[in-house]
Amino acid sequence: MRFLPQHIFFSPRALALTLFLGICALPFLVNGQSLTYRNYQVKDGLSSSEAYQLLQDQRGYIWIATDNGVSRFNGFTFDQYTVQDGLPDNTIFEIREDEHGHIWFLGINNRVVYFDYKYKTFISPSYSPVQETALQVLGIKNDFVVHEDHSYSLSTAVSGIQTYFPDGRLESNVIRGYTRVTGFQRRYGKPIFYLHNSIHQDNYVNILLPNGEQSEVPEYVFKNVNNSFRALLALPDDTYLFTIGKHLIHYDNRGIRSITPFPAPIIGVFWDRTDHLWVGMAQNGVARLRQQGDKWLTTNTYLEEHSIIPSFQDREGNYWFGSLGAGIFMIPNANVSTYTSLNGLSSPQVTKSCALPDQKAIALLVNSTELILIDSMGIQHQLSLYPDKSCPLYDLFYQPENGTLWVITQCRAPQTTEFMGIKIRVLPGLKFISITEKEVLTSDRGLTYQNQRIDPQGRIISLPNWDNFLARTTGGAPTDSSWVLLTTHMGLTINHIKSSSWHPINFIPFLETRLNAISKDQYGGYWLGSALEGILYWNGDTTIHLTTQNGLPSNNVRDLLWTDSVLWVGTKQGLGKVAVDPSTLKVDLHSFDTRDGLVSNEINEIRAIQGHLWIATQEGISIVRPQDLIINEVPPRIQVTQVRLNGKSQVTTGEIRTPNQDHSLQITYVGFAYRNQGNLQYRYRLPPFQSYWQLTQESSVQFTSLPPGRYSFQVEAQNHHGVWSREQAPLTIFVPTPIWRTWWFIGLCCLGVYLGFWLILRRRLQQQSQRANLEKKVVLYRNRALAQQMNPHFIFNSLNSIQRYILQNEKKASYQYLGKFASLMRQTLEQSQVDSISLQEEISTLENYLNLEQLRTKGHIEYSFEVDADVVPGQIFVPPMILQPYVENAIWHGLMPQAGGGRVTIRFQQEGAILICVVQDDGIGLTEAAKQKKPKHHSRGMAVTQERLEAMSMLNRHHMSVTIEEWFLPDDRVGGTRVTITIPLE
Repeated sequence: MRFLPQHIFFSPRALALTLFLGICALPFLVNGQSLTYRNYQVKDGLSSSEAYQLLQDQRGYIWIATDNGVSRFNGFTFDQYTVQDGLPDNTIFEIREDEHGHIWFLGINNRVVYFDYKYKTFISPSYSPVQETALQVLGIKNDFVVHEDHSYSLSTAVSGIQTYFPDGRLESNVIRGYTRVTGFQRRYGKPIFYLHNSIHQDNYVNILLPNGEQSEVPEYVFKNVNNSFRALLALPDDTYLFTIGKHLIHYDNRGIRSITPFPAPIIGVFWDRTDHLWVGMAQNGVARLRQQGDKWLTTNTYLEEHSIIPSFQDREGNYWFGSLGAGIFMIPNANVSTYTSLNGLSSPQVTKSCALPDQKAIALLVNSTELILIDSMGIQHQLSLYPDKSCPLYDLFYQPENGTLWVITQCRAPQTTEFMGIKIRVLPGLKFISITEKEVLTSDRGLTYQNQRIDPQGRIISLPNWDNFLARTTGGAPTDSSWVLLTTHMGLTINHIKSSSWHPINFIPFLETRLNAISKDQYGGYWLGSALEGILYWNGDTTIHLTTQNGLPSNNVRDLLWTDSVLWVGTKQGLGKVAVDPSTLKVDLHSFDTRDGLVSNEINEIRAIQGHLWIATQEGISIVRPQDLIINEVPPRIQVTQVRLNGKSQVTTGEIRTPNQDHSLQITYVGFAYRNQGNLQYRYRLPPFQSYWQLTQESSVQFTSLPPGRYSFQVEAQNHHGVWSREQAPLTIFVPTPIWRTWWFIGLCCLGVYLGFWLILRRRLQQQSQRANLEKKVVLYRNRALAQQMNPHFIFNSLNSIQRYILQNEKKASYQYLGKFASLMRQTLEQSQVDSISLQEEISTLENYLNLEQLRTKGHIEYSFEVDADVVPGQIFVPPMILQPYVENAIWHGLMPQAGGGRVTIRFQQEGAILICVVQDDGIGLTEAAKQKKPKHHSRGMAVTQERLEAMSMLNRHHMSVTIEEWFLPDDRVGGTRVTITIPLE
């Protein structure tokens, strides 16, 4: 069973709200309609569905008192607090905020605590023994107030007024002999009360007037009322409201002015900034009233199925309500009323509406066969034109001249009927297109089939059909009595009404897009709505293009309505309001959506009906006066909620001191704009480190390793109407100067620099010595390479070959051999004196050597050179005498042991800054050569070359490598040996 406080009593619900005294129905703010609201319950994070009181504190948070602790709301998330966090009890009835910004809570046990934002904790007063004793016998608490000195007073049912002081004192005040005091509020520093002379029942209830006199409440007001909830409210005109049972009592210093009955017990009241009174009732919702003299007239009732406790209107203008069992409610705009499937519409999707006489209107639902008649009392009647078959109705048009409501449908059988005194005529087609204020065209499959015109007398006139280009026509506007502009899915056209003549208008690309709507203003200009490109103004000379970049809710425009220098734009993402200055054509564009009270953002149609905007959407109809769609110019408040330094929480007030290095600072903040539901745009900066604003949608920012200095973190929030915060959440960050910037540390650094310089110089000398040694090794290996290349064995073999040619009287061969031998010796001696030679010289030397070996072996070997096209031998330089040992090894260990000899191929290719040299033979291969003994010739040329390459790599810091491997034929037989040498090019 739901727990209820002892001082709340509920009587059975009244039979009907029509028993309400003083009901005054205003146009389109009537019973039967509802408001767009948000409902927060336990599943959203609320502590309990029993919400007794709500309060918005100075920082912007909303506190909710429940029977399961207290919730704090920032618009997006709830924080919960219970006795474990310091509350006096989990059932909290009252919340107050004092002048110091402390939030006070009164529990069911009559004890109080307050929340201190500085320390983020609940602080409980220290009760003296006298105060403890008084709390035990206090009886039922009715109300409490907090004073500037942190004392507080309770209005009680047995002891009058009791005031508890921080120093332990207790003062009791029995007013005029009354021990039971119900109400307790302060106005202009002076308390006001309700008085009773009985603890157990409400007999002879008196009101203590501001002038000190008493006024007795009539007996019928409190008859049969036991322990009912009371509310006390001071109004701006120095009058007061008192509620008891089902009655609202209005009085001033002269006495009672009026008593207004309600259909159910009143459980709360509050006065909003628009001079309306909100009265919450048990199981009958909340009523909105306005004052007319001494009478209170009800304009509407909402949330009728709930027990509502009105609480307050926040800084943005939102209305907040507690409830008994349904959580809390927030209404963003009480002036926007709605019709949805919850209050009478058989389908929430509404496409069309039009005005009728006597403050009536007709609504048309998506794919519906019914007409919905709405008047000042709500949805009154529904008419099904085709009850026996499915014939959806597509459009409406009312002609006041002949009192006819035209309805368009795909059904082919025209019919005429009566509905609530209105003549209804049905035509086949899809859409009505206005050509004047009193005339329309009908379209069926665009304007290509049965094109008709309805004149002001209601006569149907057949017209010539236009081209198929005009299929799916969406709207029209007249230029004169003979021509009309039509918007289609292919763009804009101008059409002659009485003939089939038409012309496309496409002087700019916008006019060739899919157009959904057109509206003509009173200045002769046309406004066009596109499905993709926003809206365009065109008056024959000037064009103005507006899109989301200018503030339009969406570029997908569904409908346009021009009223009194304002263009209303219905889009897929909300309602646009374009205020136009007719003299300068300057526009002021604002957007409205569900955050402003609309029932849906997806708008199908806008109509002006009896001073109100009727906005047909996918979720129902929103009805509002244009002047009640107000830009929210209240800047959001901003609050730093958490600061974490290297993962540890810090106090968010004062100065944050960080380590001078290796620190990570995370700052979390929240902007209070409750219509945005926590989805705000933020901007922050950290001068002087970061002097420009950074935009973000995140609610936290992180800084790492800030340089030394003092910084001021600044953050602002923006609401959905583009208004930025005016006050920034103050937070100072101090990063101390590191120790290495002190004078003694600098002195040590200078000494260290001196020692470092000495060490570097010493290291440099060592490196030079090492380089000299490497250069010596390179010269040594080069000399060894020369010695290997000019070894006696090669010279003697060459001389023996020359001698053989002479003895055999082969003069030409001997001359040729001798010339090549002399050239090779000269090249070898010249190259031994330099560090590098061109690749062209290296190839020439190798070619001389191979010629000699070829002559000496009588053609036993063949050779070839392959140079890639991107290798320029004359511009590439390599170390001398590098390849010859590998070529020699290929001949004597690869080809000579092989019967029939073979070929040596020498290739050069370049990959980036690397020259790749390949010596490849088709001899016996490495494995077979290792098996054969070579007793006569032990060449160390390859080993010397390897050591030389390693020394040169260390000296020049360019890695040179040698790879020796067997290569194989496709049938896996050994094909020979391949030597690959990589030489970096400088």
